[in-house]
Formats: sequence, C-alpha cells, structure tokens
Amino acid sequence: MNHSERTIQYHLYLFLNADVILPNTILYGLREMDLMAIMNSGYVYEYEIKTSRSDYSRDFREKRFKHRVMNGLYNGEESDWKRHVANRFWFATPPGLARDVPDYAGLVEVEMQNSNKVQIIKKAPLLHREKITQKQLMKACKRLMYPYWQNRIKEMYKEAL
Repeated sequence: MNHSERTIQYHLYLFLNADVILPNTILYGLREMDLMAIMNSGYVYEYEIKTSRSDYSRDFREKRFKHRVMNGLYNGEESDWKRHVANRFWFATPPGLARDVPDYAGLVEVEMQNSNKVQIIKKAPLLHREKITQKQLMKACKRLMYPYWQNRIKEMYKEAL
C-alpha cells in the first residue's frame, strides 16, 4: 500500500483517541486541515499530511503566514491569530520523510509496508489554550455535511437508473 493522503488519514483515524476526527476541513480559515482531531479537552489538533519531501518543503513556502503565527505562539508571543490555528500542530508522513521539524510542530510517522503502525516521533507542543467554540464546531460539521449529502444524492440517482 502506498502512502497517499487518504491512507495516512485512515491510519491516523484508527490511531487517534479523539472525540471527533474530520478529514479535509476548514475550521479557522487559514487553509484546509488535512486531518483535524477534536480532543475531549476541547483542544484541536491539526495533522498536516505530507507524502513527499517536495510536498513537505512546499508547505513552508505556501503557508508562510500560518507557520509564522505558530512559531510566534511557540515562542510566547501573544497574538490575536491564535484563534486561527490549532492547539497542537503535527506533520504526518511516511517514515524518514521529514527532517528538521520546527519547534512548534510535532511529527507522526505512518508505516504502511509491514505493520501499518503509527509512531509519534516528536510530540507537538501546546501552542495556546483557547478551546474550540460551539460555533466553530458547527461550522466544521456544516462544511462536511454538504459534500456528504451531495454524494448521497448522486448515489441515489445512480441506483434509480
């Protein structure tokens, strides 16, 4: 099995002990999260899935502002933008892909060849203590609800034919 975003999402889903796990959702508006986990504590964990070194490097160029905000929070800077990033930020990759993970990020490696295991290489630090609000949770659910029902409607029409 290869390391696609979907297969890594699936293995993280099986591994994580979270109340809610949502793939490909936008919660805070600073770009889509590859996987979002809402913990029992009310904290949000973001998993940025990378399947190649070029994809990993590109993340720092294309999401420069987001990385700058997280780095500032890690270094103790107060920011109004903390409401726009997860409490903990992780990279999720195949083994050995990510090097020099920033201080503000954690690293989880997903092995698919023999054991299908998920291993925490570096724990993500807590960037801030703001918990998810009811409004934010509903927004995330609504963003997933619409594509779900669109797919169901397509399936119903296929069955009717």
